[in-house]
Formats: sequence, structure tokens, C-alpha cells
Amino acid sequence: MFGRWREYRRSIEMLEARVRALEEAARRKPIVWARFEEDQRTREVRLHVKNEGASARFAASFSVYRGLAGPTPSPAFVPWTHIRERDAIIDHGHTAALSVAHLELSAWPIARWSLHAIDPSGARIDLPAAHASTIGGDPSDHAPQLIVEVVITTVPALAEGVHRVVLSLGPFAAERLVA
Repeated sequence: MFGRWREYRRSIEMLEARVRALEEAARRKPIVWARFEEDQRTREVRLHVKNEGASARFAASFSVYRGLAGPTPSPAFVPWTHIRERDAIIDHGHTAALSVAHLELSAWPIARWSLHAIDPSGARIDLPAAHASTIGGDPSDHAPQLIVEVVITTVPALAEGVHRVVLSLGPFAAERLVA
């Protein structure tokens, strides 16, 4: 009877040691959580990037699968809202926001998405969608969805390599498709 109890106790101690080792390893690498936001007042689409691990340098590149009016710079990076640089240092427990796109409504009743980017020279640019939608117009004439994949990388590297977020920019609203 006591032999089995000791065996259980040893198993529990080994599991506790393994959990401590994993927690320690997690403190040495960044851990990313990305929260999607579409601001209904400004029509701005943001990703809030939270670091639950070690402090790291973060960057976010993106690719668009269809529908931009012009060429996309290569590589194309998503700008941060709080700094002008391509990379941001995010400490443990802190959050920084990426400014992905906005829905342009200045030429009423036309609505057109514009992606925010940093080109290879470091300049901030807007990349307008090729198609626009008319507010109150026939839904069959609305612009097709823009599919945007944002890839978040860090130095030191994430345990999973990269963190991907896929967004759909529809005629008048955005949504997150994949974590």
C-alpha cells in the first residue's frame, strides 16, 4: 500500500519539476497574444500584440492575397501605432498595437480599404484597395474581400517560430479569420 503511494508521490514530484522547467523556459522566450480590434468611430483595424514571455524585439510583416490597386513593397511591414520604426521592443506583460488598415469614407458614398505599410526604406505608406463599394448600393457590385495575413516575428524567436493572424476586409467591415 505504501509502495504505491510513494510511486504516486514520485510521479507528482516529477510532473511538478517538469512544469517548473517549462515555466522557466517560457520566461526566456517571448509568448505572443494578438487581439483584433476594429474601431467603429475611426474605421481603423488594429492588432494589439501582448507579450506574456521574455522581452523581445517584435516585427509584423504582411501579405495580401488579392485586390490592391498597386504593387506591395517587398518586404512589407505593418506599422506600430506608438513608434515610427519597423521593430518594437515589447517587455513582459506589455502590449503594443499594429495599425493594419482603415476604411476610407471621405468620398461619400464610396468606401475603400487602405492598408498601412512600412516600405523597405522605412517610410510609412498607404496601399489602397483596387475596388471600392458604394454605401447603399447593390451588394453584387460591392468590392471583393481583401485577405490579409499578418506574420509576427520576434528576436529572440518565438517557441512556435512565428505567430500568424489572417484578416478579412469585407466591403464595410473587417474580421479575424484565423488565430
